Amino acid sequence: MPNVKVGTFITVGVGLVVGFIILVLILGAFGATPVDKIGLHYSGGPIEGIKFQKIVEPGSGTRFLGLQDKLVLLPVTQRDYIVSLNAGEGDRQAADSILAPARGGVDMQFEIAAYFTLNTNPQVVRRFYERVCVKFACDTETGWDAMLNNNFRKPIEQAIQQRVREHTVNELFAGEASAETGTTADEAESLLVTIQNEIAKDLKANVNNILGGNYFCGPTFDRNKPEVCPDFVFKINSATPTNEAVRNAFAQNAASRQAILTAQNNAQAEVAKAEGRRQSQEALNNLYQDPNYIAYLNALAVQECASNSNCTLVVNPGATNINVTPRPGG
Repeated sequence: MPNVKVGTFITVGVGLVVGFIILVLILGAFGATPVDKIGLHYSGGPIEGIKFQKIVEPGSGTRFLGLQDKLVLLPVTQRDYIVSLNAGEGDRQAADSILAPARGGVDMQFEIAAYFTLNTNPQVVRRFYERVCVKFACDTETGWDAMLNNNFRKPIEQAIQQRVREHTVNELFAGEASAETGTTADEAESLLVTIQNEIAKDLKANVNNILGGNYFCGPTFDRNKPEVCPDFVFKINSATPTNEAVRNAFAQNAASRQAILTAQNNAQAEVAKAEGRRQSQEALNNLYQDPNYIAYLNALAVQECASNSNCTLVVNPGATNINVTPRPGG
């Protein structure tokens, strides 16, 4: 075998490593933005440092950015923050709810959903990334969830607690009527709608105040009208007492009310039947006193007797009735 110098192997190996590094750098210098993202292009070279370059619009094709440059992708679509008792359904993977004491001290648990959109005005979205997003690395899924948990959770909890303490559990427990307060099921539902609408009005301002900028708007935000920032959409999906005994008491009361209502309905039905029978009998009694109806009956009797050879018709002048006597042996 021919002798091959060790130095040659080293040179070839180094060349391959350098070539691979250059290839990785070149491939990493390209970037694209999907239709549901907006891109923020930052330079990252060792000479010029990290500097903002430009906004890359959603749906832009692959382009050369520069060696060691970075394209940050942030969402332009509607986002949400969900609290649910169903594990895996909310932003926290475990079963989750927001607790708030009603007036009188009974704890209530709430399942909610807040809907919003990132304000993607070029100047605003850049400030958001540099002042907020970098801290959480919120261009990643886990970082975005952490950012929401830190900055959305507290304002939502405070808003619910502030409004819930003004009402009793009877008023808040949706779908249940209260004999004590006179609250109907529809009114209970209406109260929750009122509360959620009040929270929606303030939630955007509360969240943005915490973050230090007008970074989030409602889901109807239009990138072509960045000066218009609608309110969040906020929904209370359920409101129930945390104590099982309290829930059972409501269920028993509801069953009792339903039984009473059923009994009342049955009694009313019987009264209606009796009244119908009374009116029917009264109508018949009045009918038998009507001379025209009596004359009609007389005519029917005459007609029937005339068709029967065994019938003898006896008419008593001045009488109001007719006796029809069958002939003997008839």
